[in-house]
Amino acid sequence: MKRMRHNESDLHVLQWRHGCEVEQDGDEVKFSKGINEYGFDGEDLMFFDIKESQWVTTVDAALPTKRKWDNVPILNQYTKGYLEKECVDWLNKFREYADEDLRNGYVHLFAKKASDDKSKLKLTCMPVCHRPFCSGIMQAAIVGHINPQIFAYFIF
Repeated sequence: MKRMRHNESDLHVLQWRHGCEVEQDGDEVKFSKGINEYGFDGEDLMFFDIKESQWVTTVDAALPTKRKWDNVPILNQYTKGYLEKECVDWLNKFREYADEDLRNGYVHLFAKKASDDKSKLKLTCMPVCHRPFCSGIMQAAIVGHINPQIFAYFIF
């Protein structure tokens, strides 16, 4: 808190976003991009550079955390491995659940042209299934504007 120049009586928000993007090539799903980033009070704090396997920050107050995390090589290896493999596996599992629910009529899906890019569709889904985590799965599998060739999975 002191490094961010905040006192302990104020309300602050630490944000964490992680996930992966994949591309589908026929029946095969391939890793495309990994996201693991932190924000503080709505400002970017630091993110994981998957190519360099290290944390990046432009905020001086986050430098001690960056150094601490980068000095634990196994943590960076795990983060990279999670984004490239485990995240993709989870995405495929969520897509299987979503596909099954769509086939069984458990989800009502509405599509309309995106207002900002007419080549994309804006998808809205309303899960009506009773599967555990059904609504979370659909929210993870169908987020915002979807390019038919790219699927995105984010946990907010």
